[in-house]
Amino acid sequence: MENKNELFRINGVGLDTTNLNYTPSLKPGDFGSIHIDLRSNNEEFIPEFSKESNIFLTVDYLDNLSTSLNSFIAQNGLKSLQGLLINSKCDFDKFSDQLQELINLEIITESAVGISMPESVDRLKELDKIIKFKYISLNICPLSFNVEILNWAKENDKTIIGFNPFGGFLSYPNIISSFSIPYLLSFIATYADIVFLSSRDLIYSLSEKDYLESLIGSDSEKLYLFTKSLNKLIQPIQKAIKNYLIVDESTTIELEDPVFGFDKNEIVISTVDTNVEEIPEPVLIQPIEDKVHYNALVNTAEEWVNTHFKEDLENNKPEGISDESYLSLLKYRVSELLTQYNNERYSDLYGVNEVTINKFCKNAVLINTFVNYIEKTGLFTISRREESTTFLLYYKAGKFLFRKIQSKE
Repeated sequence: MENKNELFRINGVGLDTTNLNYTPSLKPGDFGSIHIDLRSNNEEFIPEFSKESNIFLTVDYLDNLSTSLNSFIAQNGLKSLQGLLINSKCDFDKFSDQLQELINLEIITESAVGISMPESVDRLKELDKIIKFKYISLNICPLSFNVEILNWAKENDKTIIGFNPFGGFLSYPNIISSFSIPYLLSFIATYADIVFLSSRDLIYSLSEKDYLESLIGSDSEKLYLFTKSLNKLIQPIQKAIKNYLIVDESTTIELEDPVFGFDKNEIVISTVDTNVEEIPEPVLIQPIEDKVHYNALVNTAEEWVNTHFKEDLENNKPEGISDESYLSLLKYRVSELLTQYNNERYSDLYGVNEVTINKFCKNAVLINTFVNYIEKTGLFTISRREESTTFLLYYKAGKFLFRKIQSKE
């Protein structure tokens, strides 16, 4: 009897790092592809194990993108992008002029452009007239499924990138309670060329990777084939407890990840209830208004960077960019400024200057500067010294805070 089953479409498995908030114990090449969302602000956890992987980057803005991506590539020690996935709601007329510049900078090739999370075939047809694109990224599971887009992609030879239904984009507990994990993996393997597994639990992801790779080139089953679009996801339950970091009397920052631990005296716990007064937006320090050359400033990195930061906010913010993506770009700029500051401050000394960045919530990162240098204290004597300073960088809705964190005595 002739087998009429189609082959699973999957030909590669990658890791989606959107929810990664720690340095994982992965080796380079464990995953052939790595997905980074610029809004996640967590690239500091990624470079070591992604050295032998293809990098796919999702962005949500296009204004001055070539400058931003050049900084992203340099700061993260990458060579190029296998795929640049652009939010389908962006104004692509602004991208056509930048495409050649990105190709000239060897950040992407002409076939590396993709559309992220399109909502309709009509939008894809519209974009197909404006710019060439190879990839389409989608959430794919039995309860969030657009068969019209998948059929159009197959007819037009587009590569489908599918995100795992129990990763971070979707309400995964509701899905897992309705379907088995092998069924969900087989389902997405039927429709996606590349499946990105979630970094939420790497033990499970590595196991799921083995299962998905076993499906490559195998026959699919008719039970995975749907003929109409579905969208029945249940809204997740509202978080009952929220944690806040108290920066000072006028500044509180909500912590979204429950794994972060602080001294109990620095945490405010608030129950979510209609009768509970909302915690106000942070009242943030204002940047220095006077644009003074740095030599005339008090010799502190905080004051010097704030002055330059003001210029960045006023002059270099891309149009349409989200707060999360802009924080990602600003942290690179601040890192560059701190490096420049320390290099100029210790230009006459022999030493090491390191700047590291760590995310602890959606709108804030910690930036640590470490300087190890030798200072002449006499004609024939020297003194080896070390300086380590940690700064808090916060950005939300046009307001920012950049402040040195004082250690408790």
